[in-house]
Amino acid sequence: GGYYVPSHATDIRETFRRIKSTQNQESKEPLVEKVLNDTQNYFKTLKDFDDLLGKPLELFDKAPSVLESYQRRFKHVMVDEYQDTNMAQNAIVLMLGAAHHNVCVVGDTDQSVYRFRGADFRNILEFERDYPSAAVVTLEHNYRSTANILGTADRLIARSRSR
Repeated sequence: GGYYVPSHATDIRETFRRIKSTQNQESKEPLVEKVLNDTQNYFKTLKDFDDLLGKPLELFDKAPSVLESYQRRFKHVMVDEYQDTNMAQNAIVLMLGAAHHNVCVVGDTDQSVYRFRGADFRNILEFERDYPSAAVVTLEHNYRSTANILGTADRLIARSRSR
């Protein structure tokens, strides 16, 4: 909890309800224009990347029907480089996938490089806890690197304290 939904989001939802209930096409045009304006105003309130992640979480928390509509729309969720997701991205994936449990993530904990931006490789480690019926496929062969590079990487990884 604890999320705030800007009034723009409430205005947009209400306008969509009015559009759906309006039968006359000419009456819909001003409402569509209002949605466009409200949406533009909403995006003007966003400040940075964190806002682009935090605002949907706020909206999903305050308006479960909005989350449900996205869950109906996205019955399958696939995320690459999952080791580089942060808490907000992980929460969005878990929320979207909660209805259908059709979530596929790809990643390698040994290749997490975005910690300085809030990435947490534990998201991929805890994925099996969040989705106990998930199938884990381990790719054992690396086709992109030479034996020297792989050997050096393996020796460094073996010394990692977080393993």
